[in-house]
Amino acid sequence: MKLDSIAFLAALPIAASLLAAQTGARGDATDPDTGEAGLDPAPIERTDCDASATLMAVGDIQLGRTIWAAMVESRDFAFPLAGLAERLREADVAVGNLEAQIFASCPILRRGMRLCAGTRAVEPLVDAGIDVVSVANNHALDFGPGALESSTRTLRANGIRVAGLGRAPIVDTPAGTRFAFLAYSPVNELVPLKRIVGEIRGARARGADVVVALVHWGEEYAARPSRSQVDLARFLEREGVDVVIGSHPHVVQPLERSGDAAIAYSLGNCVFDQMWSEETSRGAVASFAFCGGALESAEILPIRLDPPGVPRFAEDGREIRTEDRRD
Repeated sequence: MKLDSIAFLAALPIAASLLAAQTGARGDATDPDTGEAGLDPAPIERTDCDASATLMAVGDIQLGRTIWAAMVESRDFAFPLAGLAERLREADVAVGNLEAQIFASCPILRRGMRLCAGTRAVEPLVDAGIDVVSVANNHALDFGPGALESSTRTLRANGIRVAGLGRAPIVDTPAGTRFAFLAYSPVNELVPLKRIVGEIRGARARGADVVVALVHWGEEYAARPSRSQVDLARFLEREGVDVVIGSHPHVVQPLERSGDAAIAYSLGNCVFDQMWSEETSRGAVASFAFCGGALESAEILPIRLDPPGVPRFAEDGREIRTEDRRD
């Protein structure tokens, strides 16, 4: 049977068993938002490079519900990402998954699964130096296409690129490395594999040195990636994606290296009012360094969430390295 969409990826063979890993400056782009569009753990070590480009990624950013209520009540609109901001601003490019759309008429809803925040909720993203957010997730249309479009306009007006739902932004760095961001949500949409291949090739045709796939996938609260996650990650790596960054499980899943690609299956929660378990109160920041289009290093920086669900770097500050999986 010919496989032609993400929904059928579970039928693909898994290349290798998983080993669990413990868990700047903004660039200008000519066209920012459209495009065709059994091994021992081994670190990815830095190599000599005249000019490295750095990418930092966080997990689910949910600025609605009690987070938005706390911003309004305190009149402090930067606090949700204040604990990470200084470090994130050091990266050439910082990216995350935006789970709540931002628009003026968003009500304060402390409960429920429809997620949104008012326009001032863009302030923590700007303050933390977030350059790109993915809106390819199951909450993108909680308040309809009009709210999504309003959110996109607000983000772009504040210098934040939007990936997903037809947008594939390019970001250039001072080191000369060009990043392309593609975003998909197998959780709630059927994405043809031909479209993915076309968008990867389109990114390369637009001069991308590094292609990053932001994927909303997997099972909520599962500590291990599912077979379909692994299969899709292998497919993306074979088709030329350099970094895969996963979201949706709300808990941290392994970071590994497969061939020349780095795969972060889930970075867990970044900003999220899910303080009801230890696992959902932890997350990770993934940090990558590139020399041109070559991955030099990858590491995970653990974070913890404090009430109402805002992150800080974990006190031990340990850096957890990748597993090498050069199949």
